[in-house]
Amino acid sequence: MQTKISNYLLWQILSLFLLSILIIGCNKVITTNTTSSDTTTNTNNPLNNDTLTGYPRIKFYTVMDYGDAKVKVQLNNFTPITIAKYYPSSQYSIANIGTNSITLYYPDTTTTSVLNMNVDLLSGCYYSCFFYRVGYEWKLSLVKDDLSAPKLAANAKIRLLDFRTQAYFDYVNIRVFNTSLDEKYYYERNFLDHETYSGNTLFNEITGGALYHIKVFNDTSNLKQRDSITFTPGKIYSIVLMTPSTDSPSAALNDIWPDVYQHN
Repeated sequence: MQTKISNYLLWQILSLFLLSILIIGCNKVITTNTTSSDTTTNTNNPLNNDTLTGYPRIKFYTVMDYGDAKVKVQLNNFTPITIAKYYPSSQYSIANIGTNSITLYYPDTTTTSVLNMNVDLLSGCYYSCFFYRVGYEWKLSLVKDDLSAPKLAANAKIRLLDFRTQAYFDYVNIRVFNTSLDEKYYYERNFLDHETYSGNTLFNEITGGALYHIKVFNDTSNLKQRDSITFTPGKIYSIVLMTPSTDSPSAALNDIWPDVYQHN
């Protein structure tokens, strides 16, 4: 009898352990300034080398305008990457499992560091790292990218991220549409709301291959419309709202640019 009870308790403990492993997965990562002891160092070239598996990958974006100057970003001790305004790095870089240091230089030299942070990245996960500025303070926003293929081969995947630093207190709505094919709505979006509501980082499927319009509006008026955007079947995109850093808050509300970044 005691043997049966012991076997039952052992089975229950093992089941709970396996369940906890399944739940952990690639959940949202908290950006910190602390270090972690659980780090697997990548000593390989930090380019998108598909022969390396298991390592996290990260891509860098700037969502600020700052004249003609570029920024330079350094991941750990690898060669710094130069990024033009409004453009991403050319590909995902392979990072360490665990703690990674990210250093941002502005302008694009390695003499003036404007940001230095540690971020924890999970094995096998993809991330987008967006650099922005509030006043004179540079910051980053780390967003997990689910690059799994659309369920339907004819579809693309899209999400919307709000980086309107100059109109951060104004809520807007976004309609992505082709009147004869498909449409998606994003209501009451606000600056950095993806950091408060993790569901805003998820991608939605949309019919691919046709021309779409992106309309930004509020309760009283249409604020901006961008036309002739193609979402290619099988591809994954972030629509990023931005405003010029030189605008006043009132002017920025009517000066919104919906940029489109392709992840794969």
